[in-house]
Amino acid sequence: FYAVFHKNNDFTFNGQSNILLNDLRGYPICCNYGCYGLLRRLCSANGFMPEIRLIATSGTAAAKFAENGNVIAVVSLASCEEISPDMQRLLIDEPQLAYHQTLFWSKTKPVTPVLKSFIEYVKENFQKEIL
Repeated sequence: FYAVFHKNNDFTFNGQSNILLNDLRGYPICCNYGCYGLLRRLCSANGFMPEIRLIATSGTAAAKFAENGNVIAVVSLASCEEISPDMQRLLIDEPQLAYHQTLFWSKTKPVTPVLKSFIEYVKENFQKEIL
């Protein structure tokens, strides 16, 4: 996961290459609903509750809300690969702040060309074993 925020801000970690989850203590945060529970649980384990100002429907929407400069979006890489040049993203160095995705497809039914392309992309670009 990444912290995404406007470059023109007063955040003390501006200019670093990554941050710790604890570095988000006291800052206004926005995230998507999918990571909200995980983020709260991990922050609580670190001795604080995150100051969630907005829960968006998607990580991309959360990153977009951060463009106003008032919040830090906590989002997955897929949600912040293409951000505005005015924005910065920092890796949150917290191994437990992650989620797993499982893909299923039928071996007996034909797959569409788009799905076939996607499956090949996943196989080529992800290090984890695909069953």
